[in-house]
Amino acid sequence: MENTTTENNNINNTVKKSRKLKFFVIFLAFIAVAELSSFILLSRLNSMGFWPQQPFFHPYLGWKPPANATLRLSSHAAYWEILNYHNIKTNEFRRPETPIIDDPEMHVAITGGGPLMGVGTPDNEHSIPSLVGKLIHENLGIKAQVHNLAIGGYNSFQEMLNLLDYIKENPLDLAVSVTGLNDYINGLNEPHMRSTGLVDSVYQRAEVINNGMSLLSYIRTKSYAVEVMMSVLPPAYTRLHDYLSIQFGSTFTLMKEDPPPSDEMYKNINERVRITSLHFSMMELITKEYNTDFAVFLMPQTFTKKNLSEVEVKVSESWVNEEGRVSTDNLKLYGVKYYDRLNEVEKSYPFYDITDIFDNTNETRYVDLFTFNGVGAEGVARAIFERIKPILLKRKQEKTQS
Repeated sequence: MENTTTENNNINNTVKKSRKLKFFVIFLAFIAVAELSSFILLSRLNSMGFWPQQPFFHPYLGWKPPANATLRLSSHAAYWEILNYHNIKTNEFRRPETPIIDDPEMHVAITGGGPLMGVGTPDNEHSIPSLVGKLIHENLGIKAQVHNLAIGGYNSFQEMLNLLDYIKENPLDLAVSVTGLNDYINGLNEPHMRSTGLVDSVYQRAEVINNGMSLLSYIRTKSYAVEVMMSVLPPAYTRLHDYLSIQFGSTFTLMKEDPPPSDEMYKNINERVRITSLHFSMMELITKEYNTDFAVFLMPQTFTKKNLSEVEVKVSESWVNEEGRVSTDNLKLYGVKYYDRLNEVEKSYPFYDITDIFDNTNETRYVDLFTFNGVGAEGVARAIFERIKPILLKRKQEKTQS
């Protein structure tokens, strides 16, 4: 009897172990299928144009776009792949590059954020850097290769480091920073001084990488299945809102209201502006070291335009960030004070305020709070060209004499 009981126990234990092993094998197979399916889904979504091209982490710039980065027109530049609610059905992608000039006489680099990168304009030939190059050739007869160094989301600190990286290997005649946007956005959303350099999201990603051996971090960074779940909501939200905006005449809104403005909101502006200006001074020192001229341009925004069109009023009332669609009321108030202070601060570098270039029109020049449409980009490009023209002519004369 005891032998029978022992045999039965052994059989039961064997069966249990067998079941556990089967369960474990099935679980691993499920994970493998989920990973493979997610990978195929991500690849398919990307090839169909439904998946954002995420920027690469960079150890001191914070992030850089992928080598094959493409843009799609956008009302809100939340991702490298960007959707324009005016153009949702075209599915048109392009690379953020300027036309290549054969045997250029001069090299000009333009830095900035998303609007300079090309967001909002219909194609590469109509991005602001490309238009500047075209104006130089048509009006001055100079074959200038204009290099677009702008990257979406970059502030003046990142512009400075990106320019330094570039100029060390690529001789330039002129470097231009068209700026203001991301410095004041970061100043309001991340008021602590640390973000005058890199924003919080960079530190958070670095922390994930540094702690990559932890199980949660490993799963988060390595699992396609988790990546699908964690990353699909923001672009889906933006796309749903923009689709509904088309269908319902831009009257459909899911918007988080701003808290009432307060003195606390503005208390960091003087110090933030001082550091922004310091970055430009450092850019000037860098360019002088490499025998390159330098100029800074304060970029127009909807809040600097005196007479907004009905479209501009609508598209500038909200934007999309990490919290979803939020009101821009406080952002505009903060931006005005930031711009005023930036104009007042003492500077060592050439500085041009072009925020008034659209004051004499009530026609649409923006597709959102700060992104230009094609006509707006042409206006900005012409304003830049008119002010850098003397620099280029002087540079040409010096080259001829030498």
